Amino acid sequence: MNPFIQLVVLILLALVLFLLKKRLRLWPKKLLVMDIISPLYLVPLAFFSQEIWGLSLSLYLIFSLALLGLLMTLKQILVKGDIILSRFLRRYWLLVDLVLSLSLLVVLVSRIIVFFN
Repeated sequence: MNPFIQLVVLILLALVLFLLKKRLRLWPKKLLVMDIISPLYLVPLAFFSQEIWGLSLSLYLIFSLALLGLLMTLKQILVKGDIILSRFLRRYWLLVDLVLSLSLLVVLVSRIIVFFN
């Protein structure tokens, strides 16, 4: 499937989820639409990075995010002595959203630059 079509599908899915969040009263207050959509960024990210640089960044991102989780766990244990799971998971998931969004943005900008050159 074309990566541009995948991005359009992701945008449409985000819009539908955003509208559902506004309409449904049972939607959890702390659950963001971005929390559902961002793991799906790995698919177009893999295709775009393969097309531009000849290697897929998805595996590198998954490994680095796992390493980030381990380092965050060690830091929290060393600084506070224990892990408050709900706060840890919330911070980790926000970092995952940020890293995936920024990496997709970098790959899209690279794709646009390659397209116009």
